[in-house]
Amino acid sequence: MPSDTAGQQDATRTPADAAPDAARELIDHLKAENGYLRDQLDQRGRELAAERERFDVLHREALGRIPALGAGQDPVTERRAEQVSTEQPPRPWWRFWERR
Repeated sequence: MPSDTAGQQDATRTPADAAPDAARELIDHLKAENGYLRDQLDQRGRELAAERERFDVLHREALGRIPALGAGQDPVTERRAEQVSTEQPPRPWWRFWERR
C-alpha cells in the first residue's frame, strides 16, 4: 500500500512543489529570459515600425520628384551637366612626362 499513498501525494502536489530547488531556479531563469526576449522583440518591432515610416516618407518624396525630373527641373542634374561641359578633359597618362 505504500505505492497508493505515494501516488496520492503526487496527485495532490502542484508542479512547483514537486520540482526540486535546482529545477525551480531553472524555471525562474527561463521565465526571466523569456521576459527579456519579449522586451527585445517589442523593441525591434518599434524600431522596424520607425524605419518603415522613414521609408514611406522618403518614398513619397521620391515619387513627388518624378514629374520634375521628367521636365528637366532637377537642379542637381543641371549643375552636374554644367560642370561636365566647362571642365577640361583629363590629360593622357603619357603627357605626364612632358614639361609644361
